[in-house]
Amino acid sequence: LKEVYYSIAQSCGFDDIRNMDRAIRTTVKNGWERRHLKVWSQYFPLNEQLDIDRPSNKEFIKSIMEKL
Repeated sequence: LKEVYYSIAQSCGFDDIRNMDRAIRTTVKNGWERRHLKVWSQYFPLNEQLDIDRPSNKEFIKSIMEKL
C-alpha cells in the first residue's frame, strides 16, 4: 500500500505522503456520501441494512486495485 500511495502522490504532484492520505480520505468520504448503491456495490459488500459501510482508505484502494 505504501508503494501505491507513493506512486499516486508522485503522479499527482504531492510532496508529502500525508497530503496524499488526506486527499484520498476526502475523496472516499465525498464519494461515499454521494454514492450510487448500484455502482458502489460492485466494489464493496452490502451490510445487513442493504447499504454499504464507508470504506477505509486501505479498503478503497485495495478494491479499486483488484478491479483494475
